[in-house]
Amino acid sequence: MHLLGISPNYFLFKKMNSSPVLYLASNSARRAALLTQVGFSFQVIASNIAEIPRDRETVKDTVLRFARKKARAVAEQLLNTDKNNAVILAADTDGEFEGKILGKPKNKEDALQMLKKMAGKEHLIHSAFAICEISHGKITEINAKLITAAVRMIDFEEELFRQYVESGECLDKAGSYALQGRGAVLVAEMQGDFYSVVGLPLFAVCRELRRLGIKPNFDMAKI
Repeated sequence: MHLLGISPNYFLFKKMNSSPVLYLASNSARRAALLTQVGFSFQVIASNIAEIPRDRETVKDTVLRFARKKARAVAEQLLNTDKNNAVILAADTDGEFEGKILGKPKNKEDALQMLKKMAGKEHLIHSAFAICEISHGKITEINAKLITAAVRMIDFEEELFRQYVESGECLDKAGSYALQGRGAVLVAEMQGDFYSVVGLPLFAVCRELRRLGIKPNFDMAKI
């Protein structure tokens, strides 16, 4: 008779069927904050891939490729460890204006010129996520999805735009503004998923993670 009447095979079965560990393949503070906001526990491992667009590649294809590449890069890192029950989430976001990628400004003057060109016009924000699963020593891509939102800027107002640029918030942002920050004052209208513009299509990501058995913890003291 086993101690406490429990077979050792019970613990082996429980371990094999435990929920997978979630890894965020990003060092983005915004993405980590969004996952934490809705109650997911996770570990962060940066992918550190080279993000180089290809000639004649659309912006949509670029962000999808980067998301998949980030997820696989971290999955391959974990595959060389004892992490055999893991889910890796990666994402990539970029803007598109007049068919070209909206990059980050080189300096404040560059930011002002970028915002001036977009003023009164619509641009697109493409946000992709990819999820890889590690199980039984193998990597499987579960899902890769692209979400697109449309943002229309207000007409150019010299003083307002210059004040925003001088705040410095524009400097590390693609498109030279942050919708979740002071940059919201420059936006006239948005159609689509707000969170995808911020950097992570949260609704679609939550749905996919729950499908994979990763559930949020609503006890904020334990997150």
